[in-house]
Amino acid sequence: MPSQSRFLSLLSEESYQSYMGLLLLCGVSMLFAIPFAARVSQHTMFKAFFVPSLFFLTYTFLMSVVGVRRGSLVASAEHGWRAVAAVCLQVLLAQILVLPYLIYVRAVLTASEPRIALVAAYSLLVALLSGFAGYHIERLAVIRRKPTLLLKSLVVLAYFVTPFALGLVFPTHANWLSPLSPLGAVLQILERGSSLTTLIAFALPATGTLLLLLTTRRTKKVVIR
Repeated sequence: MPSQSRFLSLLSEESYQSYMGLLLLCGVSMLFAIPFAARVSQHTMFKAFFVPSLFFLTYTFLMSVVGVRRGSLVASAEHGWRAVAAVCLQVLLAQILVLPYLIYVRAVLTASEPRIALVAAYSLLVALLSGFAGYHIERLAVIRRKPTLLLKSLVVLAYFVTPFALGLVFPTHANWLSPLSPLGAVLQILERGSSLTTLIAFALPATGTLLLLLTTRRTKKVVIR
């Protein structure tokens, strides 16, 4: 049954490794990011707690990695609307697992609640975009019978690094270049960037996710000859 296959894929050993890696690395990044207890009790400014926002950057990057891996897994088993549902289910589970970390951050940084919620929503969009991208890249690999691990890694790195690096190289255009990268977008959100900057940050993953979702909906079962 399709629903059973989606459920079993959540319980596979590969799924366990992906989700445990997400939790472990997010936890480690939080340990390096949290301040001393005395500084927590003072409820000082945001930058005194997380410099340089290590947890949020790690969280967003790892959600993207998990998205790519889970989307790739779905590619060999599902197509059409079932593939859309499977990718969304895998990514939503990852977000639910990380939710305790976000709740803890929200409790510590009560003055920064709106920004934390925006980062969570943005990271979910990035993970969905990565999941559908991984799905289509893996489908290409199944059809052509060629490995695509390097290609998927390059796509993720290019998405995260290229716009951010271009913003550093061309600082006069950094306001619209950097938010195209998840690294730059997260930093802009945390630093209370302008509404236009936030809109630019959300526009790329939202548009990309919608386009790939519609493309995924039209996919057919892959027949290997």
